Amino acid sequence: MSLELTEKEQARSDHLFQQVHKYLSFKDSRQANSGIAKYRSAMKSFCDFTAKNFGLRNLNNISNKHLAAFAQHRQEIGIAGVKTELSAIRKFHSKLENPRYKELETDNSKLGIEERKIVEDGRNIVDRAWTDEEFKKACDVAESYDNSDIANAFEIARFGGLRINEVTALTKSQIRNGLKAGFFVVTHTKGDVARMSFIESNEYRQSLERALHQAKSEHIFQGHGRTHEQAKKRIQNFINTHRHKWSDVESNNKQAVDDSDSRVRENLSFHGLRHAYAREKYRENLSKGMNDKQARKDVAVKLGHGRDEITKVYL
Repeated sequence: MSLELTEKEQARSDHLFQQVHKYLSFKDSRQANSGIAKYRSAMKSFCDFTAKNFGLRNLNNISNKHLAAFAQHRQEIGIAGVKTELSAIRKFHSKLENPRYKELETDNSKLGIEERKIVEDGRNIVDRAWTDEEFKKACDVAESYDNSDIANAFEIARFGGLRINEVTALTKSQIRNGLKAGFFVVTHTKGDVARMSFIESNEYRQSLERALHQAKSEHIFQGHGRTHEQAKKRIQNFINTHRHKWSDVESNNKQAVDDSDSRVRENLSFHGLRHAYAREKYRENLSKGMNDKQARKDVAVKLGHGRDEITKVYL
């Protein structure tokens, strides 16, 4: 998924990618086309990110701080192949004739990348979903700091299953049309895979109506001169700063030791609201008489996932 760049940032990114192209057209010319495409895609995303967030002008200056920030960003927007992208960046760096830093960190865990462990039934062994109590407290905390728009973002993600990138891209027109039709086309999706968001519950409808009523610009969450990226970062920073007020992961994990059915929990992120939505829809489907496979398939469509094993990670 491409970042939204200003004209100046785009020119800077293009200049960086010209350096990438120089090396791609040299030794990599004999690689399989699919490999080259993945390599180019990873490096293009990295060029866009560093041009926008660091003002990087020369890829000889790549450092571990760039890798770590890029890895965090890609995880936050739900990119699954972050490790592959980091490998591509390291591979490019190894070809540079005079890099400022001779070596880049190869231990992904030190860059904030966690090993994904899947248990036998396909579920991720780490529980990322927000509980109903955590969700309600988080909204109250946001309101108490006069950040009703952040509370709205929490609600839309929780009741609609949208990613942070999709929530912060919402417009008044999108919501107005959606409230009339009962659905809207989601934009800024992962991999630009089109999907519909169906307004099936009263909670979801009400959260969209509140966001529309309180919006001060066409882009709901990008008012006061904020860019899309700034809107996302503001919400993420709020969660990082205040989540201890609505979630006690350490206490939860102590309890999990005594409960073999409990999964280890992580510090809550915005994406965990999407996990909570998926579980709720899955349980609703089972209560309606769907079998397990049918229930998961319906959730997969709502999430915009085509692979069942990925859907299982949410449940």
